[in-house]
Amino acid sequence: MNLLAREVFANPSYVKAVFRADRFGTALHLDLGMRAVKTLDLLALTVPTSSDPIAFFCRQEGTIGLRLSTLRHVFADQRHGEQHINRIASRAWVAYHVYVKFGAHVVGQSSVLDTTHFTLAALDCLSNLVRDADSLDALKPMITKNDVATDFSFKDGQLQVQSSRYKTRVQASSAQTVRVEGKDNDKNTRVVCEGRTVDVQGRAATINLETPLSGTEVSVWTVGKDPLTRAQAKRQRIIWGAFHMNNGFLSNFFVAAIWLSKALPVGLRPSALPPPPSIRFSKDINPSQEAAIERILSDADEDAMAVIHGPPGTGKTTVIAAATNSISAAYPERSVWLIAQSNVAVKNIAEKLASVGFYKFRLLVSEGFHFDWYVDVFEADP
Repeated sequence: MNLLAREVFANPSYVKAVFRADRFGTALHLDLGMRAVKTLDLLALTVPTSSDPIAFFCRQEGTIGLRLSTLRHVFADQRHGEQHINRIASRAWVAYHVYVKFGAHVVGQSSVLDTTHFTLAALDCLSNLVRDADSLDALKPMITKNDVATDFSFKDGQLQVQSSRYKTRVQASSAQTVRVEGKDNDKNTRVVCEGRTVDVQGRAATINLETPLSGTEVSVWTVGKDPLTRAQAKRQRIIWGAFHMNNGFLSNFFVAAIWLSKALPVGLRPSALPPPPSIRFSKDINPSQEAAIERILSDADEDAMAVIHGPPGTGKTTVIAAATNSISAAYPERSVWLIAQSNVAVKNIAEKLASVGFYKFRLLVSEGFHFDWYVDVFEADP
């Protein structure tokens, strides 16, 4: 193993051509305790950078010289530690093929991964962020039953359907295919078609089918994991950039405090900040909530970042509402950003603010969540 690490992975004479260099560096570090130099990420050969191999292959279809259907099969399931040796070998061969065809002449011009430059703490941080994201992605189902309305139309090879549930809505993704089953109960017939979603507007989805569809009822399944959200894709790009030392992620003081166990720098706040506001809230709060609110409102350097956690129903959203109301009451000209990881969480915060009579806010949610799905939720009068 030491020979492999020294003569191959740490040897700059050999280019390591991989899909997802950040994932490669993570696996070497966390699973084998190794580091690597001169690692070329093949996904970075396209502009913009592809987020996964299948998206890369779709962009290069017709030029890569390999069948897209075969590539989809080889790269369909990328869960860590659960791959058959034949599939791993096939992926290695594909990586070599793509490198010879596209990457060999750009090695000196493209960013290459070199994990020997990182401290152990920094490499632990980046690797765990990648592995955590992969673990969450592994929970996504490979096949999703899409809930669609009974009304549909089929013309010129295109199926028009309406999603009836946001969580299982039909989405457009180059990494996914669609299986449609048409049934005619009167004639006792059943037709199964393969296709791809080419357009989504709110609930309405257009699916191109490879074969004609017949029947009075349709059922739709999406094959392949849901695509990354914009936030997840941006997170992946930021971590990828940090692995390639292309951004200042590791020097961000919040990142350093959370993941690198470094104290926040003294003098973080401007010298002319007004005094912290007192708590102003119309509803009762318990001692734990009061302590959390005081930490949020504090102007002390040691309180520049606070983590408040607890199980559902313990009043975390109330703490957010109380702190926001207190800041707004003391300094009406100041603004507060309230950010959550999901549209539903943003909606819950807005509802909590409205429940205490606080309406001086603007909501920013994704268009896909708002348009044609939850417009009514955000149009309630105060």
